[in-house]
Amino acid sequence: MGVAHGLLGGRKAVMFPFMGAGAVFLIRIGLGVLFAFLMVRMFYPRGGILAVVGFTVFLVGMAYFLTHLRQKREEEGRGPK
Repeated sequence: MGVAHGLLGGRKAVMFPFMGAGAVFLIRIGLGVLFAFLMVRMFYPRGGILAVVGFTVFLVGMAYFLTHLRQKREEEGRGPK
């Protein structure tokens, strides 16, 4: 039994119970733009705005894909112990 399981009385812990999907999306977009800008400037200094936008889409898409995989794994009972 994990700490969250014991504290919540057996209920499933929600990662961000106080934020809706829109707030999580805006945070992911903001962080995606920041990290995409930094990575493009470090590894491809002549990259333009299109490279930053493309990498932002990739980063945010991967965040949603990995969240989907994590939720699927937890539903199947193979979650972290």
